[in-house]
Amino acid sequence: MKKLLYISLLFISNYILAQHNPDAPWMKNLNNQEGRSLQRSANKITLSEISAAFNDYWKDKDHTVKGSGYKPFKRWEYNVKSMLLPDGTIPSAKYLFDTNVQEHEKFTTTGNISDWSSTGPMTERTGQGRINVAIVDPNNPNVYYVGAPAGGLWKSVDKGTTWQPLTDKLPAIGVSGIAIDPNDSNIIYISTGDDDNADSYGLGVFKTTDGGRTWITNATYTPDIGDYGRGGELYMHPNNSNILWNATSRGLYKTTDAGKSWSLILEGWIRDLKLKPNNPDVLYVIEGYSSNNKLHKSTDGGRTFIDKTSSIGVNLNRSVIDVTPVAPENLYILVATETNSINRKGGVLYKSENSGDSFIELSRGELSVKQDWYDWSLAVSDTNPQNIAIGAIWGKISKDGGRTFMSVSYGHADVHFLRYNKGVLFCGNDGGFITIDERDTFKDHSKGLNIGQYYKINIADFSSSDTNRVIGGTQDNGGQFFQNNAWKHWHHSDGMDCAIGSLNEGVLYGLKQHGETLFISNDFGQSYSVIEKPNEETNTEWVVASDINSKDEMYVAYKSLYKADVENNAFIKLHSFGVNIKRVIVSDNDDNVIFVLSNEGKIYKSVDAGKTFSPYYTKREGSVLKIELSQDNSNKIWFVTGNYSGQVELYAASSTEQTADNTLTLVSNDLPNQINVIKHQPYSNIFYAGTVYGLFYKNGNNRWERYDNGLPNVPIRDIEISVEDKTIVAGTYGRGVWKSPIPDGNRVSCALSVPNRLNATMVSEGALLNWEGEQKLEDYEVAYRKVNDREWITKPIGVNKALLSNKNLQAGVEYEAKVRSACSPSFSEYSEIVKFTWLDSEPPTAPYFLSAFNIKKRSATLSWGDSRDNSGISHYEIYNQVGNDAVLLDRTRGIESFYTTEVLQPSTEYTIYVVAVDSSGNKSEPSETNNFTTLSKFMPDAPENLVAINNTGTQVTLKWDAPRGTEEVKIYEVYDYQYGLIGTTTDTQILLDKLPSNFYFYAYVVAIGIDDTKSDPSNEIGFVLEGVNDRQPSPPFDIVVANDVHPNVVLQWKEPRGNVTISNYKISLSGGYYLEDFGGGNKKEYTSRTTEITITDLVPGRVYWGSIIAVSEDGTMSVPSQNFEIAVRVERDKTPPSVPENLKALNVESSSLELTWDRSIDNVGVSYYEVFQKVNGRIRSIGQVGEATIKVERLEPFTQYTYQVSATDFEGNTSELSRPFTVWTKHKQFPERPQGLVASNITRNSFEVGWRKTRNTDRYYVSSYDGVTVREFGPLRENTFRFENITTPYLFWQVISENDLGRMHSAWELTSLDRPESMINVVLNGEESQQAVIVSSAYENATYNLFTLNGIIVKRGAVKDGIVNVTSLKKGVYILKIANDLKPFTKKVIIE
Repeated sequence: MKKLLYISLLFISNYILAQHNPDAPWMKNLNNQEGRSLQRSANKITLSEISAAFNDYWKDKDHTVKGSGYKPFKRWEYNVKSMLLPDGTIPSAKYLFDTNVQEHEKFTTTGNISDWSSTGPMTERTGQGRINVAIVDPNNPNVYYVGAPAGGLWKSVDKGTTWQPLTDKLPAIGVSGIAIDPNDSNIIYISTGDDDNADSYGLGVFKTTDGGRTWITNATYTPDIGDYGRGGELYMHPNNSNILWNATSRGLYKTTDAGKSWSLILEGWIRDLKLKPNNPDVLYVIEGYSSNNKLHKSTDGGRTFIDKTSSIGVNLNRSVIDVTPVAPENLYILVATETNSINRKGGVLYKSENSGDSFIELSRGELSVKQDWYDWSLAVSDTNPQNIAIGAIWGKISKDGGRTFMSVSYGHADVHFLRYNKGVLFCGNDGGFITIDERDTFKDHSKGLNIGQYYKINIADFSSSDTNRVIGGTQDNGGQFFQNNAWKHWHHSDGMDCAIGSLNEGVLYGLKQHGETLFISNDFGQSYSVIEKPNEETNTEWVVASDINSKDEMYVAYKSLYKADVENNAFIKLHSFGVNIKRVIVSDNDDNVIFVLSNEGKIYKSVDAGKTFSPYYTKREGSVLKIELSQDNSNKIWFVTGNYSGQVELYAASSTEQTADNTLTLVSNDLPNQINVIKHQPYSNIFYAGTVYGLFYKNGNNRWERYDNGLPNVPIRDIEISVEDKTIVAGTYGRGVWKSPIPDGNRVSCALSVPNRLNATMVSEGALLNWEGEQKLEDYEVAYRKVNDREWITKPIGVNKALLSNKNLQAGVEYEAKVRSACSPSFSEYSEIVKFTWLDSEPPTAPYFLSAFNIKKRSATLSWGDSRDNSGISHYEIYNQVGNDAVLLDRTRGIESFYTTEVLQPSTEYTIYVVAVDSSGNKSEPSETNNFTTLSKFMPDAPENLVAINNTGTQVTLKWDAPRGTEEVKIYEVYDYQYGLIGTTTDTQILLDKLPSNFYFYAYVVAIGIDDTKSDPSNEIGFVLEGVNDRQPSPPFDIVVANDVHPNVVLQWKEPRGNVTISNYKISLSGGYYLEDFGGGNKKEYTSRTTEITITDLVPGRVYWGSIIAVSEDGTMSVPSQNFEIAVRVERDKTPPSVPENLKALNVESSSLELTWDRSIDNVGVSYYEVFQKVNGRIRSIGQVGEATIKVERLEPFTQYTYQVSATDFEGNTSELSRPFTVWTKHKQFPERPQGLVASNITRNSFEVGWRKTRNTDRYYVSSYDGVTVREFGPLRENTFRFENITTPYLFWQVISENDLGRMHSAWELTSLDRPESMINVVLNGEESQQAVIVSSAYENATYNLFTLNGIIVKRGAVKDGIVNVTSLKKGVYILKIANDLKPFTKKVIIE
């Protein structure tokens, strides 16, 4: 039996926060409405009140912006819903803890076979879960401790390489502060709760004296810390380990008796706490809510405090502080002041050098303040005060004491904790724990921290082992996939509901929060495509429901039920419910049967694959909370119900009936509390319940009991069961994914019956086989081959259907297949054989994003996005568009989409496009074109065989062979990688006698053509002049940056020692990570005749490295000086950039477009542009870019979008928004061809026409032809038209559908106006002698014409003896027209 290790009940676990973060703006609004402090009020508040305040706050704001705070609240709200009390209020920490204890005492274990094991360390990098705090054992630098908001305390003895949990036997807790006794490392204190988002609450500080094996939790607090308190920073007096200070949401507490009792010494929410390094009696404290933080200082260990806020001179928003032992009088404070209201940039860093008596501003506007209430952090190095780290959504580091900052990767977004330890930066973020040392070496220590917060999990249904593949959706760390005993991250954002395909091996589905995106992979997460949430779906569930059918088709439920159309990256709407859907389940036995549980607690059923639904069950005076559908052949549905008094019951009913009313039976009325998920074990009477307090099970008529041997005391969010593996898999909220054996049910072994009714259906992906069988218990083996082949190809499968991929089938060839049941190592007999032939007529998708680069005289390298095809791509063909002609230039040898074509001509303009060809010869539509011109025909080839000869120590001769080819060379240029151009000549050799000695040169030669085009470089040659050159100057020295403020950066140096007269100096600068600014040479070069230079074109905020070379009067150069560094600063400026102008769209497609605009002008330089998008009345920022262009993707076809752009300079000044620019996206596809053309209401001079509406159509046109003139009418919005004032007895007409991509024409129709009742007058069927049309003598000698239905004349002549001879015509349908002034004749002639 699992034991709870606690001494008192003054402790609360990772379950809930009573009122969401009071610093959040909607909570402040609610606080004002209620006229009370939510932290102090004894009046209870309901979740519905908080949610209403939240929704009211967001009704006119864009919640999709990163860092808005929307997401943390919604996940909190989702967590709370399963824990509410009957009156709708949120339980206190004490209530939840007491209930946890009661549940474990009530539902004892009777020796079940549960034996849980973790699926193990997740990933190699950040992506595990959030870390709130990290410290080093003061007695052992190899021992690290970290605290998670839901996963407790963890310890590493090898500097973060491996980890072990220390609090698993306690109810799952959050840890936000850690202190270790320097006199005894077994004595550890932890501050409980989640200080940033209240994923868990705490009731103070816990203590262990045995390294974490047991915990003491019976400390007393004066006054009581309260039910809803949460801990934060925790510090121990460096000279007296009995004294500790703990920052909490209720105030600052102090103990002087090693944690036995704690006294409140400062009221308020303590946001940060630091001790002065050389005097621990001096405390610095940040206290307060929201925009009313205060800085307090105590000089007597906390007996008294002085408010030092006025020393800073500004109001304090959310603030954090830090100190450093190498400058103990310094105090740093980072205030979340908003400096730019448009993009919500901000953050002002202040420094005091006199312990907080006065402050100076260091920098501002470096971070986003969008969610400063959630993550806001600061750290100053304990070895070098020039190194300062800051963090919010993202992070930055300063190397100059906070004057300038550089962006840095902390491994994951949302930085909650920063602290230096002996110069090494420790960082805790939403993905895990990383360090960055003084040499900027990044190390990720997250592997092994099994602290994942899972919402949903799913398992595969393959042969051998289903639970070898597990998929899950996690908070903050996206979609995770487990295969081959290892986890990998396969999609971003928050991971939610998910599924693994069983028919197509490799298929994964995963939803992000609110179902905003459905991720789809066909290769186990190596790549994915997406389907975006329909625009009409708003205010959807945090975890959107979904399920997958036996064909691997995904259903997603918002307020309506949708089916994913993977081929077209779209959702197909099936049925609207008008309210959010909590759960959707597709029957394992019949894809047409779907059950839905609405947010109103009602169950609906569909028997036509989701097209229509009818009510299945509604509980009177209550609602349905959870549902579960049988996965065996029992045809049952189970559901958990709750009533208004809090009574929870489990019912069963027949899933084959139209309603539950006649088959409803009570299964249990003594369930565990706060159920998150209910699960039935197939082929048994066993149920499992995952709750806030753990995992429980019920076997038949026995009572519920705990099923948790070896399982951490942690909330269970989801459960999956494989009866084939005899394994249960549980997804926890805080401790990852776990597995355990399950007991035997009524039937857990294979029957090995011979499969029957084997059938083959041809689909675009191949041949779909299905048969009758037990898909949850039995595995199968499919065998197939070409008819008359000797060898069978076998394929194991876990379900009673299999897709034989067209990649393994030859189109047009007959195959045969059979199947047998498998239960390793035994097999049944094979089924009867079925034969099939698969044909492929589907072309590949068009290649996309065609680009050309590395363009030469006779070659160019092309790249494009891969085409997709149901049977696989064979190769690509490369065409040149010349006028109206397409010329095949080249074809790839295989499926490579990165190809160098070498069949081009010099000085020639090309318009290239690419076509994909599949294995059946089907060709795609062409890609977009790419235009380029090959290099000049006068461009020489590269010089060859460069060698260094006659190296005398002071001079050297370089010699090379002239380029091949007939192109004339005007001159040769010789370069060195360090010195640049070092010589020119018209000969094929050069004497270099102006170079310095004892320096390694790396040279190459370029040939210049008669039109000044340069050849490619020759081979490279290295050499050193080892002699003594009396003419060589010494290098410059004592280089100083006299002014580092933009724009006039000044360098000064001392002239070289020695007697050599200097002519000039060559200054070279490189820009590190900013080489894109230097145009291929990777350098900026300057010349000065004095020992000083003013440089005006450097970019503020960047760091440059350089050297200086002295050049003598005869041109001899020195070796380079020592390298120097310039960190370019800028004077504070308040002038914003000019407003971006001429915003326009290029390359508008159905789902993407490019925006461009004129660059803004600014005196310090534009740092970035921010682009805003408005669609359907909603405005949001879509990104920040450094250039005056952005590509916008994932747009809806044929949708109006409005864009505006702002410019922000390097000082954070932002311009006004540009003028709005509106653009429509194109349709995704060409319009559908019009069909179903019908003429009606025909008179002698008019008739009406109609046709079926076509997809992807903006407008219609109607064309007519009366034998002389073609007329076009339109545009038309409806699919009807009336022809009037017709003067001919007949009219040819057709319909044209049109959108921005082009037109599609229907076939021509012919309508006769004089005898509409006899459109088909003549049918000639029989021998050739009968093939004649007999007409009235009135038409004798009249001219006739015979047309095809397309209006083409195939025969003409004159009527003789009342006969029109048609013996020469082939079988088909024709129109016969006879010209006659009295009565024109028009008939349709059918020759069979």
